[in-house]
Amino acid sequence: MNTMPLPDFDHLFFHATTSRGHEPFLQRELQEFGAQATRLIPGGVEFEGDITLGMRTCLWSRVCNRVHVRIGEDRLRNEKQLYHSVRALPLAQWFHPDFPIVVHAQARGAIVTNSMYATMVAKDAVCDAMRDLYGRRPGVDRDNDLATALDVQIINDRVYYGISLQGAPLHKRGYRARDIDAPIRETLAAGLLMFAEWDPREPLHDPCCGSGTIVFEAAMMAADMAPGFLRSFGFQGWAHFASFESAWLLLREEAQQRRRTRIRSAILGTDIDSRNALSACRTNTVALGIEGITFAQADALLLRPMIAPGLFAFNPPYGERMGRDREAAENLLRGIGAAIRKCPDHRAALIAPTAMIESLGGRFERTVRVANGKLDCTMGVTRRVGAKA
Repeated sequence: MNTMPLPDFDHLFFHATTSRGHEPFLQRELQEFGAQATRLIPGGVEFEGDITLGMRTCLWSRVCNRVHVRIGEDRLRNEKQLYHSVRALPLAQWFHPDFPIVVHAQARGAIVTNSMYATMVAKDAVCDAMRDLYGRRPGVDRDNDLATALDVQIINDRVYYGISLQGAPLHKRGYRARDIDAPIRETLAAGLLMFAEWDPREPLHDPCCGSGTIVFEAAMMAADMAPGFLRSFGFQGWAHFASFESAWLLLREEAQQRRRTRIRSAILGTDIDSRNALSACRTNTVALGIEGITFAQADALLLRPMIAPGLFAFNPPYGERMGRDREAAENLLRGIGAAIRKCPDHRAALIAPTAMIESLGGRFERTVRVANGKLDCTMGVTRRVGAKA
């Protein structure tokens, strides 16, 4: 391989994305990781640090969806300028024809309106630059999570460029041997637990566990398990990975030493669908590698108090999402709320469509608007419902 110029891996500018409403949780995580100059932006956080910080974010962040190194930005006068704008980037520092590439582009505004067009133009610019430098073009592999990925975001006349670290989105934890319909994203589930300020020493019960997303996120927190421990990341496929691989191996070793394979926390997931949901949960528990999680068949309307005052954390069925009648979904949520209020000193935390969250009843200590897929939802945390006088 011909010699490539090295980026300054000791001083990089990062952009990390998260679900709407989760920006403060991500900022707090990044500050704990050692990020400098963190700045909240809609849907994410900008920050500075070295490549080790970027890798730590991929490995340890529970609410981050994507993270990339910002390598440039520009102002576009017309769509034809996009090609030349990409060619002006420090492409030789990041791309080499021996390593596959992929381009992800999003275009919103009057200058470039078609994301597919932007993707094609940016891909051609990168490949042409490599051909001019090395006499050959790199392969394009959209299905390879280790391909070096160029992110292109066009907003009106501004275009921003980044090199993705994560490969597959970070909500993909790597333990999903089996899945079922309508799970909530892992990052959203982790954000719910952070929003509820759940302490892993506190019992937790998800009465609508589905494929177990909230339960598994709680278990990883209780086990001090890095959410990215079971997967690989895009930066491992970079041409320069060997120059910082030792730092990555140290991060992996630290995660291995911290991870516990058995938890003492009382974490329970129940669902009325024993054949599909609970079967998937048990299969995924084996893949996760944490013992001490309990799954059982139970009706959410027949909740009982936990072994000690704890948190009911759940994502109830939505009428429009599950193909059920909306009124039936709201009645189910009312019934769950009534059952929770019979459990002294317990709290509840849930994500539900904004229009139906009040069906739970009781008083919310705090709420925040979030997006669950394309649905406008609210996360709510109740006071200690049913508390003894």
